[in-house]
Amino acid sequence: MTSLRQNKTPAPSALPGGEATCLQTNGLPAERPSAVRERRRLCGETKLSLANGGALPRAILALCILLLGACSPAPVPDVTYYRLPAAQPLTHAAKPLSSLPIEVETFRAEGLYAEQAVLYATTPDAGALRAYHYQLWSDPPSRHLQDRLTNRLRDSGISPLVSDRLPASVQALRVQGRILHYERVKSASGAVVASVAFEMRVEHSGGEPLLEQRYGAEQTAADDSMAGTVTAFGAAVDAAFAKFQGDLVDLAGAP
Repeated sequence: MTSLRQNKTPAPSALPGGEATCLQTNGLPAERPSAVRERRRLCGETKLSLANGGALPRAILALCILLLGACSPAPVPDVTYYRLPAAQPLTHAAKPLSSLPIEVETFRAEGLYAEQAVLYATTPDAGALRAYHYQLWSDPPSRHLQDRLTNRLRDSGISPLVSDRLPASVQALRVQGRILHYERVKSASGAVVASVAFEMRVEHSGGEPLLEQRYGAEQTAADDSMAGTVTAFGAAVDAAFAKFQGDLVDLAGAP
């Protein structure tokens, strides 16, 4: 008769400090209670760190978005086109001073003065020039100066006909201009000044010169805005043209 042997789990033995050593029924030694408590503590800390870790990726994502926004290029400014203000009305002559028609040719412009951009000087003596990228004249100075002088002479009544183009075969007084200065200057005191200068020439149709002289003017702007600068340009141009017009009137009225 086969006898059965019953396995009994030994009672835990006491350990110093009141702890007991537990033996598993499968024959493997069980963990000490202190080890179990430590493992549970570590597992709890791991779960806590994982639970709190969700905020960290969101913070990093928000930081990346802010950095990308800071690195994005600034918006490009709008291009603004400027016209000279209307000229002050002139006193009309009682009768024409010249029987010859007057032709005002397109002003000559060289280098930067041929461009449409508003120019500004980097030094008070205008020794170095730069061009604004987003502030432009509505027409190149060579064209709007021609139009302004044509209208001024036409309104003055100096001649029965003042035009910006006449046939070469027509006997006329032909006015030619060359731009020497046409820039915005900041003076040593900090004031903004519109500085203009032109070389003017008047000749008969045959090419005979009657007048050749330099005319210039400066006008301080009311403020440092571009609108104030454009207004100052209009006043400076009119002042220079007034000097030339006076000489032209003397020339036309000469016997």
